[in-house]
Amino acid sequence: MTQQIAQNINTGVGFINSILDKKLVTKISKTERRVFYIAVFLLIFVSIFYAYFVNQTIRNVAKRENIENEIRTITSNLSDLELQYLSRKNNLTLDYALSIGFKEVNKINYISKGTETNGLTLHGGI
Repeated sequence: MTQQIAQNINTGVGFINSILDKKLVTKISKTERRVFYIAVFLLIFVSIFYAYFVNQTIRNVAKRENIENEIRTITSNLSDLELQYLSRKNNLTLDYALSIGFKEVNKINYISKGTETNGLTLHGGI
């Protein structure tokens, strides 16, 4: 028997034929087939989830890059607006304010907490 196996291994033909023998294949039990099918199903299931999560990761990275570009654009616009604000603020003077119609206040009125009034109503509270 061992000499025959050695001869089959040397030739290669008999060894492959003995592996693929139908009797050997039909000896697989039902539980082994179930285990095999379950393993194949789980492999496919895990592969699908893996592909889904890789896809989601790639999409999230792309979205993040877009958001970072938007943030850069908005920050640049904000910097421009701040520069405009500071330049206009430095140009405001008392002479300019008077020239566009503002008037200087002589008597300054402040509101304090302790002041009791009737409240602000239309036509004196009527």
